[in-house]
Amino acid sequence: MANTQTRRRRKLGAYLQELRKRANLTPEDVGAFLDISRPTINRVESGHTRCRRAELQAMLGYYQVAEQERAKALSLWDDAKDDATKIRFPARSSSAFRNFLQAETEATTLDVLDPYLVSGLLQTADYARAVQLPTASPYAEKPAEVERYVASRLNRQHRLSGANPLRLRAFLDEGVIRRIVGGSAVMIEQLVRLLEIGTHDNIQIRVIPVSVGAYGTMSGGVTVVGFDDLEDPYAAYLEHAGGGAWVEDAEATQRYVHMFNGLDAVALSESATAELIRHQTRALEGL
Repeated sequence: MANTQTRRRRKLGAYLQELRKRANLTPEDVGAFLDISRPTINRVESGHTRCRRAELQAMLGYYQVAEQERAKALSLWDDAKDDATKIRFPARSSSAFRNFLQAETEATTLDVLDPYLVSGLLQTADYARAVQLPTASPYAEKPAEVERYVASRLNRQHRLSGANPLRLRAFLDEGVIRRIVGGSAVMIEQLVRLLEIGTHDNIQIRVIPVSVGAYGTMSGGVTVVGFDDLEDPYAAYLEHAGGGAWVEDAEATQRYVHMFNGLDAVALSESATAELIRHQTRALEGL
């Protein structure tokens, strides 16, 4: 069974918990009735796993639910199928990063701030490879692990195209555009990629100029994840060297939503951003 929470499994679990509590039953009661452990019931209700259909039917009978409630629970169960989205996780991914990647597959919008590197969804293969193989680093990943990382990153980029593409708003520090990652040829390819993908209707790329000074949070990357269902609040992923943090607390997440509103006011326009990228591309071509 899957260990990662998903939005759809969480919805199912929350509804089953609501029905159980209304029936004045404990997880121990349900576990004894189904002959399964209390931790398993807790994992179902927290959205970490999906019970079998027979177990669901037994639960609903035990809770003495109405037909309308049974139909809703079965609909949520169908929607929470474990194989709905297959994700290729990078090696040694933290639980916070796994939660973020799962949410990314279900999101409709992403607001991304990257103060140091090109956003992962916008990276070329060679740029992503260069990020994992810093010059003379004693902690560089093994080549096979790097390739798995790059494949995972490129696979995520499929969300930016198709019938219902993700709407991405990416804010990049000016230093990201000027820092030469992987050498001039790799960086030129990356800048050209930004110019090309920035023309897509669902993607905005905005540079924050150095003249702005301090802005938002400069301790690491931030991503705010939005969903089409109004019942699903925003969530945020905060990047840092220790592995990142997944934030679902509404008050904390709202601070990052406001932060992006502030970035929108100080960042270059899309056209000015494109001109800056073209200027840097020409400068690198002249080296």
